[in-house]
Amino acid sequence: MKLSILVPVFNEAKSLEIAIRRVRSVRLPKEIIVIDDGSTDGSRQILERLQREARDGADPLNELKVFFQAMNQGKGAALRAGVKHVTGDIAIIQDADLEYDPQDYMKLLEPILAGNADVVYGTRFYGGGSHRVLFFWHYVGNQAEAMLEWRVDNHLTFTVDYAHFFAGYFLKQTTPGKDVDYFSVWATYRF
Repeated sequence: MKLSILVPVFNEAKSLEIAIRRVRSVRLPKEIIVIDDGSTDGSRQILERLQREARDGADPLNELKVFFQAMNQGKGAALRAGVKHVTGDIAIIQDADLEYDPQDYMKLLEPILAGNADVVYGTRFYGGGSHRVLFFWHYVGNQAEAMLEWRVDNHLTFTVDYAHFFAGYFLKQTTPGKDVDYFSVWATYRF
């Protein structure tokens, strides 16, 4: 299993290097896809340095890919740009502000690896491990979430209170312009 970890960045110079170091410390094969969304605070320079260091120190568990957008277009645009470069079996979205601890990846990957889910949302509001949402509330929650996450032009955007884990084949099927509520179709677990 190979992970693709998408890290959207906009003016994260204070936490960026620590975030990348913590993601790299997870002992799983992965590609770390960092998309700088027009940062102006020195994040770009930090990423250029980290990219040079990664090339020089070739770590078989950590492939670092860095992409720069000319201007800030928002987190959704950064993620769409990054998805084009995903080659892993499972994709993870990791914010550069370290709101979520990369050491929790295995816990959040368990439902996908066990074949129980194609999409996993981690949230800081629930504790005590995984649990299945009741179907009625699952439907209501998905409808509310879909209203919040889909803009009028059907481009995927993300709310800030979830870490998102997607099976690679699921992520690659979510292309802009498709009029499908994937979050109601696929099994969802909440943590």
